[in-house]
Amino acid sequence: MDESALTGESVATDKDSAAVLAADVPLAERQTMIYTGTAVVQGRGRAIVTATGAATAIGKISTLIAETEQEQTPLQERLDRLGRYLALAALAIAAVMVGVGLWRGEEFLSMLETSLALAIAAVPEGLPAVLTIALALGMRRMAQRRAIVRRLAAVETLGSTNVICTDKTGTLTQNQMTIRELHLGGRTVQVTGVGYEPTGEFYMGGQAVPLQPDSHFLLALRAGLLCNTASLEHTDGHWEVVGDPTEGALLVVAAKAGLDFEAERDTYPKVGEVPFDARERRMVTIHQGDKGANGHELISGYPLAMIVKGAPEVVLPNCTRWQEGNTVVELTEADREQLWQVNNEMAGRALRLLALAYKGAQTQTEDPFSGLVFLGLVGMIDPPRPGAQEAVRRCQEAGIRVVMITGDQKATAQAIAQELGLLATLESESGSPEAQVMDGLALDAMDEVMLQRQVSATAVYARVSPEHKLRIVRAFQAQDQVVAMTGDGVNDAPALKAADIGVAMGRMGTDVAREAADMVLADDNFATIVDAVEQGRIVFANVRKFVHYLFSCNLSEILTMLVATVAGLPLPLLPLQILWLNLVTDVFPALALAGEPAEAGIMQSPPPETRRQRPPASFVGSIAFQGAFLAGATLIAFAWALGQSTDISRATTVAFLTLGLAQLFHVFNSRFETGSALGPQLFSNRAVLGAIGLTIALQMAAVYLPIAQLVLNTVPLSLSEWGIVLVASLAPALTIELYKVIRR
Repeated sequence: MDESALTGESVATDKDSAAVLAADVPLAERQTMIYTGTAVVQGRGRAIVTATGAATAIGKISTLIAETEQEQTPLQERLDRLGRYLALAALAIAAVMVGVGLWRGEEFLSMLETSLALAIAAVPEGLPAVLTIALALGMRRMAQRRAIVRRLAAVETLGSTNVICTDKTGTLTQNQMTIRELHLGGRTVQVTGVGYEPTGEFYMGGQAVPLQPDSHFLLALRAGLLCNTASLEHTDGHWEVVGDPTEGALLVVAAKAGLDFEAERDTYPKVGEVPFDARERRMVTIHQGDKGANGHELISGYPLAMIVKGAPEVVLPNCTRWQEGNTVVELTEADREQLWQVNNEMAGRALRLLALAYKGAQTQTEDPFSGLVFLGLVGMIDPPRPGAQEAVRRCQEAGIRVVMITGDQKATAQAIAQELGLLATLESESGSPEAQVMDGLALDAMDEVMLQRQVSATAVYARVSPEHKLRIVRAFQAQDQVVAMTGDGVNDAPALKAADIGVAMGRMGTDVAREAADMVLADDNFATIVDAVEQGRIVFANVRKFVHYLFSCNLSEILTMLVATVAGLPLPLLPLQILWLNLVTDVFPALALAGEPAEAGIMQSPPPETRRQRPPASFVGSIAFQGAFLAGATLIAFAWALGQSTDISRATTVAFLTLGLAQLFHVFNSRFETGSALGPQLFSNRAVLGAIGLTIALQMAAVYLPIAQLVLNTVPLSLSEWGIVLVASLAPALTIELYKVIRR
């Protein structure tokens, strides 16, 4: 049965109704059961229905999905908190302004009007629009990288991710069994190429193996091709195996050597067969072996050839001779011991092993399992995807933990994890790679508290069930981690739904997994997730930039009014002027910041703060300091204008223009959190330059258009007044940038 959608097992599993199993055997090892939603790959059988509907394995997963609540994204949680804080801040500002104004003897209605305008200014009205545009831009860039986002808020979540729980089969690996090694008569041949693409080369000791003169090598490949019921097809630009993936791998390795399975089967037709038996773990095919169309006998001197394929521990005891190059020699006990050592060494590297043997026969009635000639051992594995190792390394550089969660055997999972470098990062803490690998039985023995302690020291989970995957995700979330979960099978769906961002496979994944996920990978490649994380970090960084800009600008308006009121000065800005500034300076520059390109080294820094952490003190302090700087420059210009003229409208116009232009120039301070905008990158975002130009034009219209002068109570300024406006508005931006340069 192919149970990959249910268990994650990369190869078909044998079923045997007579097997004796322990009560707590994992689902992937229940040889006596077959399940709804899985497929018969080979063989015939009769089954008794023991469960239907919600009581089946698939039904239980459906129940888990229904009971799993989808978590709010970190962005949604932050915005909820922000909304509450802003509502309280707006009420506090209104109350303080009214109270201070009444204490100074101002009219109640006038102060109420001003305080309401300030309360409105405290709320960045442009934030929802800018945030949506930033997320949409990120979604488009991810789609160009073959990552399709189904929920807009998930774009930013990727940027906050600090743990990726990934399936092995089909995500980190090809989900295509590939032969890596052939051990033939005392020599080991390495095979290149991955997956079902029939291209690759053969090497021994670093040297290419000459194929045609090597009859032993070609006989072994031909035996694997003939003792086989699978077929290899090329459709829609890619190769597919119809039948058992293990048998498909034998066809592919033969094709790499130039053997055509259809032509070979026509040349040496099958005249008899003992089908594969799960209990015997072996298979025999009998072929007409006399001279065919190519003029070569399959087994010299015999009309029939019996080819045996199966588990080494089943095939090798039935062999009395073995092939050594072009000759057949007696198989001694020393030779057998050597072969067992090779078998154990290859199995220790998590290779799935098959043994090949043959014998010549005169009739089909001869015993196919006696007097065999041992051909060799075949080692295969579902190999890592090209680029997967580099993608894991990029995650580790970015401070993101990659955890493998698979239904495969423990040894197989550990070998792939070792090859990808997943175990190296924790080895110094745990002492050995083995200590970082846990199976489903060990998980069952842990309560939630123990599991939460263990997840920080475990890199690989093998032989896990859907319930296990869900527990692992929730254990990380209980530690305040932002978790991305990848998967393709029905068994992954509950964990995909529970994770902060679920990532499903688009090509090999099931509909259930895609429906539960927030993002779908069009190419099923783990490296695409890393590209998407990079885009998510860019979005997160841009969100921080325009939040920094909006709040520092709005704070500058509040401080300007509050300090002037407390100091006994006239109000520097009128209510409509405050609303005008809040409209033009909040929207257009912030929109331009939403498309800011990535800063250098964005994937070499740790992930952003997690969901429950407050914004860093440095971020909040920067907003407060820079907002106060803008307000101070505006108040100085306003005080200067009051000293030059008794016309209050002229002084408020100076303050209006100074604060508006200072906020525009402040965009450059917000573009780079640590680096300075003074350099070649000053003009890297043309949208910012366009937004500044448009906003300056609107400010000019507010001062010089008669209708705007009437509504906003502005007046044209003299050259000296324009001089103080320009100096006061440029001073904060230049000082902040020089401070960044000095501090760096």
